[in-house]
Amino acid sequence: MDLKQLGWVAAAGLAAFVCTAARHAPGGKCGVIDIARVFKDCDFSKIQSEKLRAVGESRSELLAFMENYRVLSADQASKLRALYMKSPQADADRAELDRLKKEIQEADQAFKSLQTKPSPTPEEVAKLQELNTRSQLTASLGDRWAKEFNDEVQNLNETLRNETLSRLREAVRDVGKKKGYNLLFTREASPYGANDVTDDALKAMNSRK
Repeated sequence: MDLKQLGWVAAAGLAAFVCTAARHAPGGKCGVIDIARVFKDCDFSKIQSEKLRAVGESRSELLAFMENYRVLSADQASKLRALYMKSPQADADRAELDRLKKEIQEADQAFKSLQTKPSPTPEEVAKLQELNTRSQLTASLGDRWAKEFNDEVQNLNETLRNETLSRLREAVRDVGKKKGYNLLFTREASPYGANDVTDDALKAMNSRK
């Protein structure tokens, strides 16, 4: 799950962002704004980005553990998922997660030992078959969860991005109205334009509650 490919900062539509601020202001005063910079540097965007990172990281860690230790039972997989996805995690949750992971790792070690044992007992053969089945089921479950988590993170990325853009539009409109601008263009659309209000917009974004 590669968060770098989600386009959080390089959000679609930023280059086309044009604000008709203070439409009723006298004259035809125009300004420019580096929307991408405000989007990237504002406090709200950093909070949103951290939310996305935390969700993606927890899912990735779960999938990596399942890939490395495939001998989970169905009950263990369910508990492991619930603990990894819980936010925030209490001390008791972290302790239970560590205990469960250790239990699974010990089962994995036992599985590897049985695989190399020259003359296993009938009970050990049965245990080996059980763990083999678990391994196959875990691999299949991991594939399903990977797709589910990828969709979840993609949707969350879109939601958080849109929330940030909505706030940004409101902040830019407020700045335009306060400064008396009829139009505010992106720096990309008007690279040589004067009356840069980027810093004002960034302050407005950071002051919003």
